[in-house]
Amino acid sequence: MSRTKQTSGKRITAGKTTGKAPRKKVITRKAPTTKRKYRFRPGTKALLEIRRYQKSAELLILKAPFARLVKEVLVQESGPRGESLRI
Repeated sequence: MSRTKQTSGKRITAGKTTGKAPRKKVITRKAPTTKRKYRFRPGTKALLEIRRYQKSAELLILKAPFARLVKEVLVQESGPRGESLRI
């Protein structure tokens, strides 16, 4: 048995096809796209910042203001008789 080439079911009669007419190409212009900023998933940026600050050895709060804050907290938390805590 020999193989035969299969044709579509369209028949040609007098130079005309009975199938659908080809679609017309519609030319559309796309608006120029601007590159959007990359969006991190929630929490990713925070984790990156945590890793960055853990690697560094710099002081995030200056020594003098931090010392004043500690002294203020100690004064507030001192006992009712005003006993002082030494650092």
